[in-house]
Amino acid sequence: MDSLTQFVLGAAVGDVVAGRKVGNKAMLWGAIGGTIPDLDVFLNYVYPLPQSLLMHRGFSHSIFFAFIAGPVLGFLMHKLDKSLSKVDWTKLFFWSIITHPLLDIFTGYGTGLFVPLWDYRVQFDTIFIIDPLYTVPLLVSFIWLLIKAKPFGKRLIRSKMALMLSTGYLLITVAVKLVMLTRVNAETVRQSIRAEQVMVAPGFFTPLLWSVVIKEGDRFLVGYAALFDTNKEIKFNEIRSQHHLLKPIGNTSEVATLTKFSKGFFVIEEEGGKFMWNDLRFGTTKGWDNKDGEFVFSFELTPRGDQLTVEQRPINREITSNDFNVLLNRATGN
Repeated sequence: MDSLTQFVLGAAVGDVVAGRKVGNKAMLWGAIGGTIPDLDVFLNYVYPLPQSLLMHRGFSHSIFFAFIAGPVLGFLMHKLDKSLSKVDWTKLFFWSIITHPLLDIFTGYGTGLFVPLWDYRVQFDTIFIIDPLYTVPLLVSFIWLLIKAKPFGKRLIRSKMALMLSTGYLLITVAVKLVMLTRVNAETVRQSIRAEQVMVAPGFFTPLLWSVVIKEGDRFLVGYAALFDTNKEIKFNEIRSQHHLLKPIGNTSEVATLTKFSKGFFVIEEEGGKFMWNDLRFGTTKGWDNKDGEFVFSFELTPRGDQLTVEQRPINREITSNDFNVLLNRATGN
């Protein structure tokens, strides 16, 4: 999830663990703990693309990292601040850190939850990486406790309620996805689609609109479906995979890494000797409007002798308020 969400989630967890003992101090250190796993973004300056794509949400998002970092940070904080015992500091950091990757597995980027024992990237694809309905209860609780709550005593109810609301909402997204999966499976049968791979992921900012990508042979079928659609038919656009264009590049480590990152959901375009690697999992800027748009995750592969240069292509198109109006209209079933 986004940094703000992880910050306020960590704050709520820290408050539940130790808020009665040290007040807002527990909340603030919990927020820091909840942010620590995402410090792996600094590895982007160490590792080039595409390796850095898999380094993000790697070991720092593993459950094993929480078991290591929690006691270490708890020991160090107890040396600096005796207001909490070593055990309480350890609990605070352990729970604020481990809840970070446990939330991230519900998004679509992929999280190395079991690294280094297993490098499989867990992703449930039930919630978009930015979802205000998940974040708002935690943010409101954080602001209220920061400004109005008494330092100690009866303060847990706010944080517990915020965690219950956000977790309840997360479970709702899981239920909605199960409904959408049933609908998509019915559509593949009705439209006689021989699906080899199927991806159903939430659209931008909401679990009401879902992106559907189906691999069938050398093509992908891409469409959108809203939970409240009165017409349950899913209209698909066909995109040719054109994976054969990669043959001149060969089996390079860069191609292998991008294939692993995209889990096979990618298409290739060739432009002037360069290859455009477009990841279908994150859609396009206008996909929900059934119009062409720029791919959110697109990489430019340029052969230079025996080397292959990989650069992420930025989105050049501005997102306007009208785009959000169209998105809201489509998400509500229109």
